[in-house]
Amino acid sequence: MKTSNFKFLIPILCAFMMACQTVSKERLEAEFILDKALPTKASELRSRIVKAEDKRDTLAAAELKLELDKVLSKMETNNRKKGMLAKALNISFERTEGQLSDGANRIYSNQSYLYSRTAEPMLLTNGTRAYSDMGNSSLLNGMQ
Repeated sequence: MKTSNFKFLIPILCAFMMACQTVSKERLEAEFILDKALPTKASELRSRIVKAEDKRDTLAAAELKLELDKVLSKMETNNRKKGMLAKALNISFERTEGQLSDGANRIYSNQSYLYSRTAEPMLLTNGTRAYSDMGNSSLLNGMQ
């Protein structure tokens, strides 16, 4: 068989690969959301455990410790998943000094910009703000 018979499959294969990449980016973003929510919940549980121990409520403290263990194991599982997903996508997670303070994550793949958790606003001459996301500029009037 000639390979020219399968040329119609190339656009289908390209569309499938793009769909897979989109799903992976969505999964990656979901991991960021989970990573952001779980440490807050863990610190809240720790403070509730301390309060329960101060009141000498051992049963409530034990229940909270079990819940804290579940949250910590979920955080560890999410970190492993994020590492495997990043390895599969050949993406590394990097943080600059300025981003450490606000917790914004930037993902780089072979030194090319892929995704940013925070959009940097730019004030234009007509008073509108432009936000850059995934390399495409969009004008958002009235948003601050």
